[in-house]
Amino acid sequence: MKRIPLNRLLLETDAPYFMPPSVPKRVSYSHPSMAVMVAQKIASLKQCPLSLVLSQCRQNSSVVYNI
Repeated sequence: MKRIPLNRLLLETDAPYFMPPSVPKRVSYSHPSMAVMVAQKIASLKQCPLSLVLSQCRQNSSVVYNI
């Protein structure tokens, strides 16, 4: 992950059955809003601000999906 440039990443969750480790056990289904937890992990691994990961992934999504 550390060697992959941010301009090559998109965010997703493994919804609905695979939960991020930080989600309480009482939550039984994942959902797309949990993608921010993926972004937090990426920011941690890359030692960069979460806002940078989110903005770059948003830009990447716009390019990939032509929106």
